[in-house]
Amino acid sequence: MNGPLADPAAPTGKSATSQRANRSDHPPKPRFALAIGIVGHRLKHWDDAKGPDGQPLRTGHLQKIAGDVHHALKAIKSAAIQAYHDHESLFDDTARQLAPELTLVSALADGADTIAAKAALGLGYALDAPLPFAEAEYENDFSSDAVDGHTPLRDFRALVEKARSVLQLPGRRRTTVDTKEQGDLKENRAYEAVGLTVLSQADILLAVWDGKQSRGRGGTAEMVAEAARAGIPIVLIDANAAKPIELRWRGLMPTPAPIVAFDDLPSATLDASIYRVLDELVRPPSAPEEHKSLALWFDEIARCVNYRISYPLLTTFLFARGIRVSDIVPRRASELAEDYVRDSAPVVDPNRSQDIAWLSEAYGWADAIGIYFAQIFRSAFVMNFLFAALAVVAASASVLITREDSRWRPALVIIEIVLIIFVVVNTILAYRWRWHHRWVEAREVAERLRVALPLWTLGLRPAFFPGEEPTSTGWYARALVRTQGMRAGNLNADDLAAERSVLLRLLTGQCNYNHTNAARMHWMELALEYVGFCLLVATIVVAFDHLSGEPLVHFLLGRILPAREATIWLSAALPALATASYGIRIIGDFDGISQRAERTRRQLDQLIAAIQQDPPDFPLMRARARSAADAMLGDVASWRLSAESRGLAVPG
Repeated sequence: MNGPLADPAAPTGKSATSQRANRSDHPPKPRFALAIGIVGHRLKHWDDAKGPDGQPLRTGHLQKIAGDVHHALKAIKSAAIQAYHDHESLFDDTARQLAPELTLVSALADGADTIAAKAALGLGYALDAPLPFAEAEYENDFSSDAVDGHTPLRDFRALVEKARSVLQLPGRRRTTVDTKEQGDLKENRAYEAVGLTVLSQADILLAVWDGKQSRGRGGTAEMVAEAARAGIPIVLIDANAAKPIELRWRGLMPTPAPIVAFDDLPSATLDASIYRVLDELVRPPSAPEEHKSLALWFDEIARCVNYRISYPLLTTFLFARGIRVSDIVPRRASELAEDYVRDSAPVVDPNRSQDIAWLSEAYGWADAIGIYFAQIFRSAFVMNFLFAALAVVAASASVLITREDSRWRPALVIIEIVLIIFVVVNTILAYRWRWHHRWVEAREVAERLRVALPLWTLGLRPAFFPGEEPTSTGWYARALVRTQGMRAGNLNADDLAAERSVLLRLLTGQCNYNHTNAARMHWMELALEYVGFCLLVATIVVAFDHLSGEPLVHFLLGRILPAREATIWLSAALPALATASYGIRIIGDFDGISQRAERTRRQLDQLIAAIQQDPPDFPLMRARARSAADAMLGDVASWRLSAESRGLAVPG
């Protein structure tokens, strides 16, 4: 524990999202942040409800529902404080007045959404408000007449003013030229889009629902069903005010299964199970190896110099890529974070980079660490194979050296011993300092945060594992996305073009990178294959030369070694060097990287072409962004599976 926990009532202002991340000397720890989404019926639902005497049940129902909503949000807050205490060391401790940071995500419709928003603000939650239309247009959904002592339009405006983040989606109303069916479809798509935004942002869904099917697209029943498919825990409040609060979640099963139907979800009482749900959502992976990875990650520091340049020298020697200054003096995390912010322009003003500080700072660190340890690990296996081969060269020379030149024998033996010791120590250091794992894990974090950018601009989160994340990389990326929260903005037709440009810029950049990387890795594979082939051909030439009396060897090495000894030495040294070339190819996986990069490039090329031809349709753009994220993360998963099987070992 680091001290007493402050009340999380503070983060209700619009400036909360612009607070910068922490600990610039280490990768940022995320805040303890959770978002609770709300879906439910509008006031009209209770206007239509009648009692046995034919009188409206609205007032009594709404009072009971308001009480249930308040109780549910209070129970979630209490469980969140307990979960924060249990896992406090993993979260940011420099902004303790903001921990835990709880947010309600509400579309602010008159009814359940508004009831929940008022209760949440009273309990110290922040409020994020995605709206189905531009704010001025959405106001047409609200009555300016007083109802039950409240004016819906005035309440809506007050809640918008108190919201930390307001995201106006580009929904469209019916026009005079639309048929009724066309108009209904337009408006229902807008309500569906805002409902899906709430679900995407939500870690837990609060649903005020009567259990009946929706009257239109994007209704409460559809959102509840979608939440069940996505594995989101659902706190169910009966819209008829007749049943107690229920918690529905597939994670309540002893062995969770991918249940897709709401009716099949196991249920429990809220108070008895809410802590279990919150704990599973925020706790780190249970595997000791993943705990170790997280501890090591938070202790990473900035590196000013990379002394291990064997791999850049190899690429230079093979004419694949010249050595660069950044290979020796790595780029700083802050510089890479600035690149991330530039990629978000024009959605994020570069002068307001703090608006995306949590994602950009963590990305900068992950990219810097990934680049650094990629070079460390690759240089390590290059040196292991090369030095092991040179040890064979030195050993065979020391055995075959003539008596007259025996003064060189001790030096050659010492060289052999030093080379072997280097290989052993290099391998021990690689295991001890986890160079391979730190490269792979940092690269995965960077790629997860890279794909989060275009989704964030569209009001979405990346898809994560429901419940406890199985890997530290997934846990860290999910925690940072939660900390960043929902963006604010107005996704009208002009702004949609900006979001489209962010997506295209990301895809084009990745497409170009994969094209270049595929070509470079293919050339590395071919060049190393040619080197090994030439060395083996040279071995065959030496063998034939031996059969013919060694004239060639005598001509080339006669002044250093007698022809017979020189032939034996070359017969041992050349295959050893060829084997080193082969080992570098296998551990480097250049051919596999080239094929995966080319495959990903083709996928991204197709997506770019499709996006460029797409009409300016918001749901379609979101679908394209999801497809792009799936393609890029699929490539990362494939790469990691291959890379993890190619760790550093002593050549044998």
